[in-house]
Amino acid sequence: MFKVVTATYNNNNLTLDEEFGLVDGQKIKVIIIDEKHDKKKSFLDFVKRYQMKFEKGYKFNREELYDR
Repeated sequence: MFKVVTATYNNNNLTLDEEFGLVDGQKIKVIIIDEKHDKKKSFLDFVKRYQMKFEKGYKFNREELYDR
């Protein structure tokens, strides 16, 4: 069975926001997605971390790239 539900984390416990029909002691697999995670900020941080530094006045020339 596969179902997506929301839950609230409090004091090392997850409380499901809706009834799911589980019995005490039943094992389930959980995938946690942090909804506060800002994808745009993560992408911009990645770009900033791995940006290439070019000397002033550098201009990309596609023809030089293939001259090897």
